[in-house]
Amino acid sequence: MRIALLGNMNNNFFCTARYLRDRGYDAHLFLLNEYDHFLPSADSYTDDFKAYTTILHWSEKPFWEVDKEEIRNTLAPYDFLIACDYAPAYIEKGGRKVNIFIPHGTDLYEYPFKKGNIYYSFNPLKMYYNVIWWIRRSSQFWAQRKAIEKSDYVHWEATNPEWENRFASLHINRVKISMPFIYTPQYRAPEWKSIVQQSAYYNAFKKIRDSFGTVIFHQSRQMFKSYPDFDKGNDILIKGFAEYIRETSNTDICLVMLEYGIDVNESKKLITELGIENNVRWLPKMYRKDIMVGISMCDIGVGQLKISALTYGSICEFLAMGKPTIHHCNAELYKNHYKELYPTIDARTPEQVKQGLKLLIENKAMAKEMGEKGQAWFDEYVIKQPVERIIYAIEEFKKKKGIK
Repeated sequence: MRIALLGNMNNNFFCTARYLRDRGYDAHLFLLNEYDHFLPSADSYTDDFKAYTTILHWSEKPFWEVDKEEIRNTLAPYDFLIACDYAPAYIEKGGRKVNIFIPHGTDLYEYPFKKGNIYYSFNPLKMYYNVIWWIRRSSQFWAQRKAIEKSDYVHWEATNPEWENRFASLHINRVKISMPFIYTPQYRAPEWKSIVQQSAYYNAFKKIRDSFGTVIFHQSRQMFKSYPDFDKGNDILIKGFAEYIRETSNTDICLVMLEYGIDVNESKKLITELGIENNVRWLPKMYRKDIMVGISMCDIGVGQLKISALTYGSICEFLAMGKPTIHHCNAELYKNHYKELYPTIDARTPEQVKQGLKLLIENKAMAKEMGEKGQAWFDEYVIKQPVERIIYAIEEFKKKKGIK
């Protein structure tokens, strides 16, 4: 039996493919139009992935021009289909069914509800072509919705009211569980400590580590002003960090961020206005395999501070490495879905960030314990259980189809 994982936003499916292959499944990864930092090479120290990874070129042309026979032939050798991003729409067009849809976010609560714009015209012929264009443009969104609702399972954990309300009208067989986010074996292997020194950013991280007593890492995209719906709360962190320095007079501390996101310049402007330039270091946008090097050398990890979420890329990177965290995580939204939650500092205001920093910096033992408990929670609820749930669906499928 062969398994196809289509799409690789945040390198989630590359991670999942590796776990499945470790368990003996013939899993293959298909890349759509992925960002360079979401390619397998961005999250691996070898090129072993090339043996089971294929680049699809479907997204290089309009959806309605993609040949359904090409999709059907590409998927024909694969029995079980796991999809994210726009992959469900292509699978639907090819006449196949999604077995598990594991969304990254907007592919669930935005893509299925998009509508192309109709440009009105008093010219009947022109209006006719405008309608045809609208139908073609909207066909991808319709296919996405149809495929998601036909999926055997949708794996999507409990989130927040803002996101939940957006896809409430979808009729889906939902399993409230996380997805496997990070392939931890490579970051915990004995040889990893020597591998990290090969990172292009190792010396930069080491210089920061050697120069400051406390290092705070925040790798989230800089986006707090331009797109309110995707506000990461970077400004909240910057203001809270500045308040901490002002109140404690502790200048032996550094905030490390990446030049990644549309509001980088806005963040730099705010840092200058607050007079904390000497305590902030900017590094270029980098791959996860390099980000993890920086995280291994930091003391505190800070995630998103605007919208509540339990698991997502940046926070999972901290949890996987056993680092104490600060981010907006409203426990009331998640406590009924898990036996327990990982310890974290819930913050969504500069004051809460300041207090969180004070608590973690002044209580080293508590911070260490928080990181250890967070890592144990991550291993159980973000890796072990989600992988087992995917395997359950695969084995269920095999039994129904009589596949051994």
